[in-house]
Amino acid sequence: MIAAISPADINYDETLSTLRYADRAKQIVCKAVVNEDANAKLIRELKEEIQKLRELLKAEGIEVQEEDECVKAEKGDGVGGGGGGNGNAGTETVNGGGDATVNEDEPGELEKKICSPNRLRKRTGSSTEMAVDQLQASEKLIAELNETWEEKLKRTEQIRVQREAVFAEMGVAVKEDGITVGVFSPKKSPHLVNLNEDPTLSECLLYYIKDGLTRLGTSEANVPQDIQLSGSHILKEHCVFENKDGVVTLVPHKDAVVYLNGRKLVEPEVLQTGSRVILGRNHVFRFTHPEQAREKRE
Repeated sequence: MIAAISPADINYDETLSTLRYADRAKQIVCKAVVNEDANAKLIRELKEEIQKLRELLKAEGIEVQEEDECVKAEKGDGVGGGGGGNGNAGTETVNGGGDATVNEDEPGELEKKICSPNRLRKRTGSSTEMAVDQLQASEKLIAELNETWEEKLKRTEQIRVQREAVFAEMGVAVKEDGITVGVFSPKKSPHLVNLNEDPTLSECLLYYIKDGLTRLGTSEANVPQDIQLSGSHILKEHCVFENKDGVVTLVPHKDAVVYLNGRKLVEPEVLQTGSRVILGRNHVFRFTHPEQAREKRE
């Protein structure tokens, strides 16, 4: 930096200000910063942290193998259970490359060599536990950051499919976009929609009638029920919806309280779209069959 000053007394203030600025400028320290991607920087910092954690665990007598992410303890001279110190009760030799040679005469040596995280935490202190947990968390985070966009998209799709399966088991419909959750009338599948005296509570639940048998009962039934309801008048196995070739038949179980369009149902009967089904004393549904509804409109 070059500063131009004047010896004239009339420029005293300007000269003093310039010199002060030059003095402050000399105290500025320039640091070169590598222009790198944020994810790449985070991965590099995580790798450095993992290396420090490995060194910390190594100082505690624990070696972490990078190949299979197996944590093994190297406390004392060996891992033998006898404690006699003669070397015959089970010895372990570890070379610099991380390979291990175990005495084949002892069948339990392999289990002693490979330590699970729970057994490892029992042998070490709280600081070592935190180091192991932090190491595993850092490695998991690095694996997630190193995923390609296609892998992330595939994993997201798997999560969406699992989510829809869970909602289907609960009897809640999910829109085709996989994001919006609520009651959306299916275009092909017959289904039940709840009805309530309060309009704000009507049509809040939707239950699919799948192909074949759809069992309805409680969670206490011996056979898993596709639709699970609760109530004092709901039997463990209350009724069955039989969907065959697009025709749905309601089959009530013995002593089950089932009403169809205001009359008590005892024998199996074919359901028509728009039918009102009462199960027990408190559960009221409307049966809807999209195919039948389209045929009636045509």
